[in-house]
Amino acid sequence: MPTHTINTVPFDLSPSGQLCYGTLCWKGGALTATLESGEETFHCSLDDVEELVQRTDIGCGRLEVKYKGQQNPDADCGTVARFTMSCVNGVGELCKAVNFYLKTGRETELDREGINRCPKCGRSLLHGLSTCLFCTEKRYIWRRA
Repeated sequence: MPTHTINTVPFDLSPSGQLCYGTLCWKGGALTATLESGEETFHCSLDDVEELVQRTDIGCGRLEVKYKGQQNPDADCGTVARFTMSCVNGVGELCKAVNFYLKTGRETELDREGINRCPKCGRSLLHGLSTCLFCTEKRYIWRRA
């Protein structure tokens, strides 16, 4: 029996755009979005999926699924989950891992290095930084500059 990689990342907007806490879970051949309450907002088998697409706007984004055989490439894709920018790196890593699986058939773990977060506020850290620009005292930043 094959072993399956379990990859989960958080998202923080409900389908209606309200702040919430939820998790995106990719296990084997299925992708699921579940709210903290246990309500499943999305579930699909990856057998019917061509690719996942991450779209980021100003302040928020969404993860969409493009189904196989979709005639119009500009047509609306199915929305998997919505998120604020604090979740953008994690969702992006999940998107890359699932798309790799869809193209090659091989599962891979998420690159956890690409999902750096501030332990205090939870925002994503800028690439290459180990301190959060929002939580660091501004006097310290000015002294360093």
